[in-house]
Parts: sequence; structure tokens; C-alpha cells
Amino acid sequence: MTKEILTRHYAIHQACHWAVVGMLVPVLILIFQFHGLTLKEVGIVMAVWVGATAVLEIPLGSLADKYGRKLTYLLSLLLNLVGAISLYFAANIQTFCLTAIILGAARAVYSGTLDAWFYDYFQASSGTKTFHSASAIVNLMTTLGLAIGAYLGGLLPNIGIAVLHSANSPYDLNIVATLIGNIGLIILTALLIKDPSKTKHSHPDTTIEANQIVSAAIHNALKNTQLRRLLQTACIYGMVLISLENFWQPFLAALLESNGEGADTRLFGGIAAGYLAVAALSSLAAVSILRLLKGSHLRLLMASRALSGSLLIILSQTASISTFATYYLLFFFWFTIGSSSEKVLLNTSTASQHRSTMISIHSFVVTGGAVLSSLLLSYIAERWGVSSAWLLCGVILTATSTLFREHRTTTNEIKTVAD
Repeated sequence: MTKEILTRHYAIHQACHWAVVGMLVPVLILIFQFHGLTLKEVGIVMAVWVGATAVLEIPLGSLADKYGRKLTYLLSLLLNLVGAISLYFAANIQTFCLTAIILGAARAVYSGTLDAWFYDYFQASSGTKTFHSASAIVNLMTTLGLAIGAYLGGLLPNIGIAVLHSANSPYDLNIVATLIGNIGLIILTALLIKDPSKTKHSHPDTTIEANQIVSAAIHNALKNTQLRRLLQTACIYGMVLISLENFWQPFLAALLESNGEGADTRLFGGIAAGYLAVAALSSLAAVSILRLLKGSHLRLLMASRALSGSLLIILSQTASISTFATYYLLFFFWFTIGSSSEKVLLNTSTASQHRSTMISIHSFVVTGGAVLSSLLLSYIAERWGVSSAWLLCGVILTATSTLFREHRTTTNEIKTVAD
């Protein structure tokens, strides 16, 4: 299979995967609030969600390196099915926390599977396409899939009210659609994802245990300056991202109320689709901007975090719906523009036999930042308002952008080359 065909297949698959995920994006916090959860309780549920992912991230991520990436991904889809069923019947903070654990486990299983599969298969395929340009296409399709799913997610509650007369909440159709979507993904995976290793990713010692894989990957991360900095900034990334995911719906609802307007879920779906579409455009723009920066992935990431941090500070002070939408979209354009570069740096700094595990370690750090954010910032938002929480995140994001400054690699490191 050529690099071009492989990229096309993977991009289509990821677009469908994230379209299914996107159907819950504009209404997830609204589901919690519909059942009476406060912002503080929402923060607890989300902390449990990302906490479950963080705890299971590395041990479950190493399974993909040992037993096969496609098989591990399919297991994550089965867990998503169980989690969606649990979400449908959840009605209080205890049952929502149980649901969060199941869905968090599914995310932990998924992490480090297909991304590592794609990188290894891509390197072994024929063709002239670079991994950075391929990642940009995949990111574009991923965010377009999320945008389409989020837009549909904003429409489904209105349809659900008319169709599901015995529904527990207006958002039940979103959950039913997610269930059906995961079943469809199992079928699509069998058709598009071909694992050339057939069973599992090969190791020099096929009897190697998962904890040895994890230990070797962590050792590599600690001695590699590039990986250390990527992990440090990953924590901040998780903290900022979860603060947006947790609070944008309550923040927008409060703006609508202050302007004398009702909370129409179509608006929530439209804005969610809009920021994802902008994120897709940023994936395309990243290729041109990287060229202007002479192929420096680090410079691109530093500019991305500095500009998005400044925009988040401005966003925290908005008082109108149009201003909110404008700066929200601009924020996500710059916040996501370095995603492909981060993948390139992470993959090229990691040995192939540890790649899935290292991606899981990176994701673990992201979710660790998200856990701290959910607990700390939900308290700040409850006591001093969402604006204060976002202001703090913006300042931290801007200040830590300097961690992406260029540095000399040591002889013990895997040299990172601009792809």
C-alpha cells in the first residue's frame, strides 16, 4: 500500500471515529446539569473521567505494543458501547462517576493504538509524502469529523424530543446515536485498518512483559530533552483543554441568559462545529506556516501556545455572544495548529518498539493535567466565575510557551528532524 492510499484510508477512519465522539461534545455538560449536577460536581465527574484514563493509560497503552494495535482499538470500541449504555441510564453523581470510569478506561485503551499503527505502517509504505503532511490531512479529517458530529449533536436533542416520547432527557438520542456509531466503527475498522503485523507488534524478545515496555519507554523519556519538554507542556495542554470543555457550555448559557435569550442547543452545536472546523483549517495552515518558520516544529509550537494563551485571556473577559464566538474560534485555530508538529516530534524521538507506550505516557500526562484542572478550576469557577478560571489558564499557557524554545540535542538523544 502506498503512503497516499494509507493516509486516505486512515483519514476516513479517523473522521468517522471522531464524528461519533462529536455527537456528545455540545451536550455532555448539559446532560450532567439536566440531572441536577452543579459546576463543582461536573468537575468531580470529569476528574473521575480523565483520572480513570490517567491511571489506566500507560499499562493499557502497552497492551497495544504487545498484543496488536488493531485488536486493542476494537476493545476500546466495546468499552465505549458499555459506557454509552451506562450514560443512558445515569441519573445522579454516583452513576455518572461510574459511567466516567468506563468511558475513561475506553479512552485509555484507545490511546497509543492507531496513531502508532499509522506511523509504523506509513514509514514502511512506498511514496514520497512526508509524515507531517500526512498528519495534517489526518488532523483535517479528524476535526471535520468532530465538527460534523458536533453539529449533528446540537440538532439531535430537538429531534429526540419529537421522536423519543419516553426519553429520560432531551439528550437521549445523542447517546443512542453514539451507540449505533460505535457499532459502525467496528465494521469500518475491519474494512480499512489492515495490520501488516497480523497479530502483534514485534519486539526483540517476544516474551517481554508490559511493565518492562513501560519502564524502557519512561527511561527514554527521562533522558531525552525533547521528550521531557513535550511531556511538561502536555500537562498544561490538558489543563487548558479540559477547562474549555468543562466550562464553555455554562459560560455561553450564562451569556445567553444575560442577553435575554434561551439556551438553544442548535447554537451550542453550531459553535462546537465551528471551532472544530477552524481546527481543521489550522491543520492545513500549519503546513504553510511551518514552511515560513523554516521547518522548525518547535517555533511553530511556541507561537501556537503564546498566541492561544493571549486569546484565552481576552476570551475570559467577553460579554457578548458574537465576541465570544469570534475569540473562541480564534483560540482554537492557534491552540490546535501545532498538533501535527507535536506528533512528529513525539514519534521521531521514540524507538519503534516503545511508540504506543510513549504515546500513552504523553496522553497520561495530558489527562493528569486535566484531572488537576477539573478539581482546581471547577472550584475557582464555582467560587469566582468561569472568567477567573480561564484567565488563569491563559496566563499559564502564555508563560509556558517558552518551553518550546529550540535547544541542542545531546549525543544520547534521538535527533529530531523536521519532516
